[in-house]
Amino acid sequence: ILLLKQAGVKEIFTPGVSTRAIVEWIREKVLPRA
Repeated sequence: ILLLKQAGVKEIFTPGVSTRAIVEWIREKVLPRA
């Protein structure tokens, strides 16, 4: 995971992470705010 982060990957969601947590991260970091 460290190598991926160093390569520029912003986040890595490992098995067991809830879909809600992933969606919240996307909403905060990816989707533009209007």
